[in-house]
Amino acid sequence: MKDYNIKVLTGIEAVRKRPGMYIGDTSTRGLHQLIYEILKESINETIIGCCNCINIILTKEGSVIIEDNGRGILIEEKYKVAKSLEYGDRYSYHLARKVHNKGFFLVNALSKEFQVIFKHNSNVYRQSFKKGMPIEDLVITGKTSQTGTRIEFLADDTIFTESTVFQKEIVEERCKELAYLNPKITINFSDERDDYREIFHFKNGIKDLLRDINKKNIISSMQVFQGKADDIDINIAFLYCDDESENIVSFVDGIKTINGGTHEAGFISGLSYSILKYAQNMNIDRRNLHPKKGVVAIVSIYLPEPQFERYNKEKLYSGYVRPLIAKFVRDRFAQYIKENPIEAELIIDHISST
Repeated sequence: MKDYNIKVLTGIEAVRKRPGMYIGDTSTRGLHQLIYEILKESINETIIGCCNCINIILTKEGSVIIEDNGRGILIEEKYKVAKSLEYGDRYSYHLARKVHNKGFFLVNALSKEFQVIFKHNSNVYRQSFKKGMPIEDLVITGKTSQTGTRIEFLADDTIFTESTVFQKEIVEERCKELAYLNPKITINFSDERDDYREIFHFKNGIKDLLRDINKKNIISSMQVFQGKADDIDINIAFLYCDDESENIVSFVDGIKTINGGTHEAGFISGLSYSILKYAQNMNIDRRNLHPKKGVVAIVSIYLPEPQFERYNKEKLYSGYVRPLIAKFVRDRFAQYIKENPIEAELIIDHISST
């Protein structure tokens, strides 16, 4: 029997050796995942009501600056450093804001240069890193009455060998999505390479997103279902339009699930059940009905520990989500068509086979 010498990698070494396990891949998609990881930390501050402004800058030098007015980074007095999740127990100097934050850690590990400046406890702190390792101790550079965090990083070209050039259009699309999903946030995006600037703020949230993606004539009025099912926060907006196919855009914890998953399946299940039940009560032949025909929907949920297909989170696998979403939608849609019989008839007429 052969004696294999297996080395167990932890912490920064693990991330740099197998980056695809943490950000999906090292192509253009993986490169932009670095920005998404930092943005996720700022959005977490927004969700708990501690941040209402995020600035994103693509610099001429190729780095990215992301700054927010959240709480700043917590200080671990024992180590006198900015503290992250213990992602590899040998590393006490990691950056983070809360227990589950690994965004800073991953981006730091995959960056040629990484600097954090944050305001906390009336002080301005700074710490710099190269390829995940600190090149200076955490230092206090001044006093302030504000709070917030500023991250600047330069992607490591020895890891992202395809390209380290961030594409304005990809970053802009993500900023716009986050602004739709978080109506209390204002995102200022700029690209120094061509002096481009844009501000994203949508006070009506996913209702504005639904209006943006629907290009067809509307058959039914927009409906918004918001609430909670068990440990899932649910925010759904939908309408029926004059189209033959459906268009469902879904998110989990603010991340677009481009391949859907159990939350989308739950939405369709609840919608279909209610429509078919209504048709049965009205003595309409259900065999000729296609409940998904012409539906345009935004399905956004937040849950504590989602299970995804891959790290880049293209599809939700959490099985318990489907029945909870289905019941949530079923109850509310049934009430909607009961209170709006004229719209119910318009929907039935549209989804009937011709």
